[in-house]
Amino acid sequence: MIKKYKAFSLIELSAVLIIIAILTSITTQIISSIRNAHIANANTITANFNIAQIDGLVAWYETSLKYSLEKSEIIDNKQISTWYNIAPSSITDKINKLETTPSSGITYQEKGINNLPSINFNGSSNLKLSTFSDGDISKATIFFVISIDTHNTPTYFDSYNFSDSNVTIHSLDPDQLYSRASANGAWTSTSSNLPNILTNRGHIIVSYLNGENSKYYFNDAINIAGGTAINPGSNAISGLTIGSRSDNSSHFNGQLSEIIIFNKILKLPQRKDVMTYLSKKYNIAVSNL
Repeated sequence: MIKKYKAFSLIELSAVLIIIAILTSITTQIISSIRNAHIANANTITANFNIAQIDGLVAWYETSLKYSLEKSEIIDNKQISTWYNIAPSSITDKINKLETTPSSGITYQEKGINNLPSINFNGSSNLKLSTFSDGDISKATIFFVISIDTHNTPTYFDSYNFSDSNVTIHSLDPDQLYSRASANGAWTSTSSNLPNILTNRGHIIVSYLNGENSKYYFNDAINIAGGTAINPGSNAISGLTIGSRSDNSSHFNGQLSEIIIFNKILKLPQRKDVMTYLSKKYNIAVSNL
């Protein structure tokens, strides 16, 4: 005997579609609520650590606060024009902000490092600051939260105007970091404590620019990357280029979520404080905190 199946009526089909739409809406709202809670937690961590109270803070760029970027650009894959300095002394006057002509080369990534917002660089553009409001920086401690997509000796920090003596920071596949504050510059040693610069993973890099006693810390609050200090030179940082060299070469492919710049050499307790903050916020394991 052949069974006959009754087709859905238009009313029944409409009811099913309405139920599907309701379930989809609820799911979207739940996902959005979870994401908002994740960002709110990151902002709470930012507020609870007294980074702004550390003496010498010049510029602080991050990506989770609503005033870090243009409101209209806080949309996934939206092209970025401005990355604001959130140091308390700079917010009102919007000084030391990084700017670029919007392009597909630099975009807002909604789910970046630790599923928090990041600035994505695709290897074709950069952000710039022509001069610091208080002048050049002769000594510096700089913190980066970074994820590298490809190893092609990417430059993620440079001075504003091109010169062979620019202050430049970049990495080399996969276990060396480089600083230049003269015509020569220097690589981290390969003797011990090599930085394991894995791609597509969040890292915390700390650069001390201090003449012959310059050094890097890579996901480690105490042990120097490469085991020893390096001597990249002693030229001052004059403005900023983020995402390439200032002559638009050696472009960076990857994500940056936070850059914190101090115009002094931080001591161990201060370095630990900042690295603890970044480790908690971005869920990046850091040794010796």
